[in-house]
This record gives sequence, structure tokens and C-alpha cells, in this order.
Amino acid sequence: MGGSGGPPGGSDGSDSEEDPDPQSHGRDLASPPRPRNPLAAADPFAPGDQCIPGRESPRILAPLDCEPWAVARLNHVAIMTMSIDVLFPLLPIQPGWTFPHLDPENRPQYRSTDYCSGLVTEVNVRALLDMRPWDTLEGTNNTISFEADVGGRLGLLIQAYRDFETSALMSYWESTHSFPIPDSAVRRDPWLGVYHKERNNRRSHAGRRWKAILELLIIAMREGWCGLDILLDPFFLHFPKRVETVTWYPGVDSRQANLSDPNLHRPEPTDLLEALDECNAEDPWHVHYRDTPQYHPARQIARISAKFYSLRAADSA
Repeated sequence: MGGSGGPPGGSDGSDSEEDPDPQSHGRDLASPPRPRNPLAAADPFAPGDQCIPGRESPRILAPLDCEPWAVARLNHVAIMTMSIDVLFPLLPIQPGWTFPHLDPENRPQYRSTDYCSGLVTEVNVRALLDMRPWDTLEGTNNTISFEADVGGRLGLLIQAYRDFETSALMSYWESTHSFPIPDSAVRRDPWLGVYHKERNNRRSHAGRRWKAILELLIIAMREGWCGLDILLDPFFLHFPKRVETVTWYPGVDSRQANLSDPNLHRPEPTDLLEALDECNAEDPWHVHYRDTPQYHPARQIARISAKFYSLRAADSA
């Protein structure tokens, strides 16, 4: 039938006994080498069997050598065949590395009288947001595992992450400063219900953009720029896992101190700005260690220091 595109007689042209080009005898029939990817690393940062996870094939990871990675989720994964499902929606890092993690039975169950719940009003929340407290999370070039001015695919990843982080700072801040908004507060101030919904929407949108960053990371890993350890660098912010204990109870520290010792008379915050200062001073993880980088848990992991230094793109080799 016309239009089939097949050669006469039904042959597909692959018959090994028929030479379609008699002039080819004596000519090197090897395919020309594929042009090298100019964005790839000129040389991989490490042999494949030293990558986390393995590069060409999976390898069994020793938990103590790979903390805080959840090695059980990585032992059967190779960089070259990794899918986004390995990293998203749940990054394979053990809970409790950056943010506190308590077993459900050990988590404090605060009632409204156990913290300064009366501070959660429309007026106070608006005043807090007007101060843009998330600006304290603005990124820096203070990296420990890679060079901030790196080129090639890794440079594109770093710039893409910078752009993403700038757009998601409010959501990152809210992820560690998410205070309860009970129904009683919404009945009193309906705007609080609107804010609660917007807060959830911001987190959802940021998650989708973060997924795109992880997809770009997988490409950079395949091209030899890095392994998963790069995500441990303080340069990257992370959202807490659902199992981690990060809810912000405004004024809980001073209120609990006064409840424990009625004669203490410790001043309690009078608005959310004062409550914010109290919680950030008590726990540096609330601001992702951005104002106290020396305490970031990544600095306790010797293997990642300068791990991805001195790399260059193939087009500059």
C-alpha cells in the first residue's frame, strides 16, 4: 500500500547479505564519536563506587559512612537510572537531622493555655507579616562542599536554586513558624482562615518548584558534578518532614517556665514579634541556621567539606 515507507519487496533494508553501499568496502564504518556534552563535568568528582548512591550501579551503603541518608532507600538506586521518585516528595534523609523529631508518644500536647495562644489575632499576624521575617533566610555564598561560582550544569543548578529560594522564602519561613490557628480564632477573626489557606497553598506551590530543582540535580549528578551529599550543604534550605516536630507555639518557652515556677514571673511576649524573637533565640533551627551557620549540622560531617571542589565543565577543559 502506498505511503508505508518500506522498501520494495517488503525488506526493511537490514538484510546482512545485501550491501547497500558497495563503495563502502575498505572504509571505516565505525560511527563518529558523539560530541561531548559541554555542560558536563570534564571529569567526574569521584569514582562511581564512591558516590552516594553508586553512579553506574547500586552499591550497599554503610549507614555510619552515609549519615544522615536513609541508606535503606538508596541501596538499590544508581545515579544513572535514578528517578525523581527517589527524591520527591520525600527526600531520603533521616528525620531529626536538621529539625527536631520526637516519637508521637513523646511529643508535647499543648493546650491553648500552655502557650500565648491569645497572640494569634488578625492584627498581630498582619503586623508580623508586615515585618517580612523571612528575609532573615536570604541565601549566601557560604558553601562548604562546592564552589559558589562553579560553571557548567552545576552552575545552572545553583542559579536555578537561588531563583527558587528567593521566590519561596516566605514558605520556608512559615514551614518552621507555623502556629496553630484554632477554629475559635477563625470565628473571631475570619481573615485568619484565609491566611491559613494561603499558607498551605504557598507550601504546595513551593513543593512543585522544588521538584523541578531536584530533577535538575539528577542531571547534574549524571554528568559527574556531584552526588546527593551536595544537598546537605547549608546553602540549601529544606522543608521539614511531616514527622518532624516544628509547630510554633508562640510564647511557649516563657509560659512553660512560669507554669513550672509560679514565682518566676518571667515576662511573656505581648505580640507575635516578641514571641518570634523568643523562639528563634531558643532554637536556631527555626531560621534554618542562617543566622548561626556555625551550628548547622552539616558542619559535623567531615566527608562533605570541599567534596565537589575543583570541578570544571567539559567545554572549559
